[in-house]
Amino acid sequence: NLDKHGKQYYLGVVLCLYTAAAGAVANVVSAQCIKMDVSTSHLMLVSGFSSLLLSLISTLFLSNRLITAPQSLSLQAAILLPVSAVITMIAYWTITLAVSVTRHPTLISMLRSTEILISLGTESLWWHQLPGTISLLGSLLVSACVLSMAAHDKII
Repeated sequence: NLDKHGKQYYLGVVLCLYTAAAGAVANVVSAQCIKMDVSTSHLMLVSGFSSLLLSLISTLFLSNRLITAPQSLSLQAAILLPVSAVITMIAYWTITLAVSVTRHPTLISMLRSTEILISLGTESLWWHQLPGTISLLGSLLVSACVLSMAAHDKII
């Protein structure tokens, strides 16, 4: 219903689906590269340059206040920006390392989806209210998928 959600809602849904598909493809490609003895350092270097190229291309059609008005950033935001970059690099490195160790990119993606469960619990504690029925059902579905994937790969 376009009146209820607006155009931006559907754009967000499409972007979420695209991100999920791109992440899945990236994990499979990473596993294939590791089978061909490509090091995690090389994978991270290619990922970094690809992200830089994508960012430069996106500045052509998306406004970015860091480029157009860098003085608008507060000191705290300016300090946290490189911290966020380092945390992102560490996260990508650990994901790449996990895929190289297990050689099961699908399993790694499934285990990463447990962040949904963690965020549901955190949100419940933060707002002092139980999650809704649909959220609980979704969390149970995620849990069932993670456990069945782990059982399939004979991890549990």
